[in-house]
Amino acid sequence: MMENDKTVIEMKNVCFFRPGREVLHDVAFRVAEHSLVAVVGPNGGGKTTLLKIIMGALAPSCGEVKVFGGKPADALPRIGYVPQQINIDPRFPLTVFEAVLMGRAGKIRFRYGKADREAARRAIAKVEMGDMLKASFAALSGGERQRVMIAQALASEPDLLLLDEPLANVDPAHTAQLYDLFRELAETITVLMVSHNLAVVSDKATHVLCVNGTVGMHRLGEVASETFRTSFGATLATLEHHNCSVAAGGGCKCARCGEVAQ
Repeated sequence: MMENDKTVIEMKNVCFFRPGREVLHDVAFRVAEHSLVAVVGPNGGGKTTLLKIIMGALAPSCGEVKVFGGKPADALPRIGYVPQQINIDPRFPLTVFEAVLMGRAGKIRFRYGKADREAARRAIAKVEMGDMLKASFAALSGGERQRVMIAQALASEPDLLLLDEPLANVDPAHTAQLYDLFRELAETITVLMVSHNLAVVSDKATHVLCVNGTVGMHRLGEVASETFRTSFGATLATLEHHNCSVAAGGGCKCARCGEVAQ
């Protein structure tokens, strides 16, 4: 149970199948508002799938998912999402400002207004690209494009921000600044961030969500302090999943899932 009683995300007995295999089994956890949750685990363990279920892009094969107390699809206007892969064709003639303004699409009824443009400018300033409003998106480096995508998600002024390895291509100077931004954002919204960087887990996150077929939620102090120092040392940058204990959610009622899990 988290200290904050206001639940933003809740999953009960969630399983997800792809043809021939079960990706997630008996997932059960809850996330309280104002948490900064580091989502960790091996490649193929289900981290991206989990985020897509939270935002309603994928439906679970069984189980219950609630976001802000309702269906994920109903919560979508309150969710900002930064995917692993940039979803803007770099050949498209678009400026930085225009790309970020696209994050307001779910907020408008007819056309962009003053409030939309101001929200886009604030988001661009937060990722320290205020001097590049008119720069061509196609001319940006990979790290700069990633910062634009983060700004696009922030422009929607979300209550829940989902980040799927958002800083994989960002240079170290801006990486530190953006991690600080995510921690600051968690004071007013809820943030889930897939990351393999130990510094994020130990210095920024409030909780660790270990994902490897099933899921275990831990407060930072339960897994980070002694386990990370003993197993990794202070300089290791990659978190290996086997050092996070994972327990099943507590009694999956799906017979098919039970057979596959064994």
